[in-house]
Amino acid sequence: MVDLISRPRARTRRWTVQSAVGGTIVAVVILAAVVGPLLSPWPPNATDVLASLEPPSLRHWMGTDSVGRDVLTRSLVGAQISLVAGVAVTAAALAIGTVIGSIVAYAGGWLDAAVSRVVDTAIAIPFLVVVLATVAILGPGTVSVGVGMVVVGWAVYARIARAEVLALR
Repeated sequence: MVDLISRPRARTRRWTVQSAVGGTIVAVVILAAVVGPLLSPWPPNATDVLASLEPPSLRHWMGTDSVGRDVLTRSLVGAQISLVAGVAVTAAALAIGTVIGSIVAYAGGWLDAAVSRVVDTAIAIPFLVVVLATVAILGPGTVSVGVGMVVVGWAVYARIARAEVLALR
């Protein structure tokens, strides 16, 4: 009996430690993305052909690329772009999905049935296929990838919002 009582505590404690480690890693990445480019002595696009393909050193902590740009600085700037794009795409998908899911759940009837089939179809199609098709149609770029991710991502939020509105209704 004592063993059964101690197991949930051990699981909870382990889960808390795992959560703390994961949260710390995410916080460090966000902090590095926000503060890192401000502290770096190298501009992200500055080239130095004489310093091309240098290995990691005290001057360039992660080395340089084929045209002499500092890899650490470019990684930190890329992390900033990725964080902003991820937050923007998630916010847009959340807003669109919540509005659509709430409206169709409140309206009900044929509109609810039709949008539910669209949501089922959007969820059934592989995520990457839709994003690549959107990029092929709109052209390369961060905005095209973001639009493709919103085109697929809203459906999950719409399903959740619909279920919550139906439960409240």
